[in-house]
Amino acid sequence: AVGDSISSYVVSMLDQMFVAGLTKRLTAALTSLAASIPSVLKQIQERLLDTISLILARTPYNPVTSRSAVTMPDVDHNDQETIELALRTLGEFNMRGFNLTEFVKDCVITYLEDDSPEIRKEAAKTCCKLLVSEGKPPVKGHFGYVVGDVLTKLLTVGITDSDPSIRLAVLSSLDDRFDHYLALSDNLRALFIALNDENFEIRECSISIIGRLSIRNPAFVLPSLRKALLQLLTELEFSEDSRNKEESA
Repeated sequence: AVGDSISSYVVSMLDQMFVAGLTKRLTAALTSLAASIPSVLKQIQERLLDTISLILARTPYNPVTSRSAVTMPDVDHNDQETIELALRTLGEFNMRGFNLTEFVKDCVITYLEDDSPEIRKEAAKTCCKLLVSEGKPPVKGHFGYVVGDVLTKLLTVGITDSDPSIRLAVLSSLDDRFDHYLALSDNLRALFIALNDENFEIRECSISIIGRLSIRNPAFVLPSLRKALLQLLTELEFSEDSRNKEESA
């Protein structure tokens, strides 16, 4: 209600707010504060990134010696819910001004191999959210290589993970921000593999992405797309299973 006039009080409260560690109530409160009092966004981002990095990587994200020493919460690294919350918060909170590509490559992507399906799903969605910024041109050089490397791992998860909901989560997150990278032949091959997935929604998502990429790399996409179309028409005409006919249509 009073906006930036209480920014100094908010900054002084941050230590107390973070004492209990990362919680849903804390992230909700920080989201409201960052939206209502933009001048404290940077301090909130720094504290939040430190806390998230302690949970995911067991080290502060970017400790600055000029910043006063803070007491970091003790985190149970076997706490699945805390890891899920850290991944979700990292992907959803406003981290404008921070390039998190390296953090995604070095830390977040390791959770794509976690035993927990929920953690794998959150890690996949967070990678997709942070990897490429909306409205910005494709990155080149070192960061371009990093993005390509992470995207390759994401596509591998999107076609090989045992949980269909995770495969779908990966593919449905690959919107037009990724088109520059997805149009490369190796990535297109992975998408065409996904076109044979046993899950209809995944096949539907794959064909949608491939169709979108036909403008960017028609020489690679169109011949394989024609084959897929002929296969669908054949199933539509000759299949005795009504469900197969419906899905082909």
